[in-house]
Amino acid sequence: MTEKWAIVTGASGGIGLDIARLLAARDYHLVLVARSKDKLEEAQKELAQDSRQVRIMVQDLTRPGACDALVKQTDSWGIVPEVLINNAGVGAWGPFLDGNLELARDMMTLNMDALVQLTHHYGRRMREQQRQGYMLQVASSAAFQPLPSYAVYAATKSFVLSFSRAFNYEARRHGISSTALCPGPTSTSFFDRAQHKLNSSFQALMMKSPDVARQGLDAMFARDECHVAGFMNKVTAALPRIMPTSMIIRSAALFMK
Repeated sequence: MTEKWAIVTGASGGIGLDIARLLAARDYHLVLVARSKDKLEEAQKELAQDSRQVRIMVQDLTRPGACDALVKQTDSWGIVPEVLINNAGVGAWGPFLDGNLELARDMMTLNMDALVQLTHHYGRRMREQQRQGYMLQVASSAAFQPLPSYAVYAATKSFVLSFSRAFNYEARRHGISSTALCPGPTSTSFFDRAQHKLNSSFQALMMKSPDVARQGLDAMFARDECHVAGFMNKVTAALPRIMPTSMIIRSAALFMK
């Protein structure tokens, strides 16, 4: 194919939508994936032009068969993406034993299983039909240490970081790279969905979503293995190398309160 396509999951808002905007500015045609039809249609209206196609796929990637349905649809459109953005993810705040187990299972399905499935499906297509490709796996600064109150979420992001690094090493001989993006707290709907009320001090530390998106795409196109967005988040990510785990966990727990 001579046209450049990018697939973005979790594209109805936040970092995903900002990444889609930046890819559109780079002349990529887009497939936007999310659960909200209304928000996807708004994004499609914003980004589509005569010279740029924007297709939408309303899909809940926590549901069985959802990833296969997405791949089947893009295959029917004749789309082999040059770029895959695995941005869809969810978190939930609170003590694990007080939380909803079904929500925790959906979190693991979306944050890990769907990401692995889409990486596998589209990675094979990139290898066999293009022999090149870029992937951005959206992890988190929470990937670098256990995080009380976000125990399952942080564990899923540790998985994403480890998986992305290993896959990046394997795939590079095929011209495919996998970049793990690790943002810290960001001004999106994440904390509202996680039912986590934030104080003003915490909010003041949050990065802006467009800044995270820009850094993530720059790192992906540079084929970096991992990028931690923001100076303070880089410091936080480095602390587990020099501090005892018990101290890191206590500090993280206090910060999340």
